[in-house]
Amino acid sequence: MTIGHKLAQSAPNKVTTISYENLMTYPEQTLRHLLTGLDLPYEVGVLNFQLRITDFVPGESPKTVTHHKILPSRAPAWNTRLTDLDVAVIEKVSK
Repeated sequence: MTIGHKLAQSAPNKVTTISYENLMTYPEQTLRHLLTGLDLPYEVGVLNFQLRITDFVPGESPKTVTHHKILPSRAPAWNTRLTDLDVAVIEKVSK
């Protein structure tokens, strides 16, 4: 059991759990829930962001990807871009 799971059990009113799939599939509802838990106002701008990620892979040139918005169709992508070991570790700690 992770520290996050223990905290969620001992202080459920202080822990908000969201899944990547829910964030991608239901971004507005998920972010409203998260921001409410943080006692922050929801603003439409939270859905309109730009994220730049640079991937560093040994033996390859760095690749920079810019994401402009949440695409629900990409929700399952993490399951195909991670190694089998990465997926197994994430699934184990997220249960």
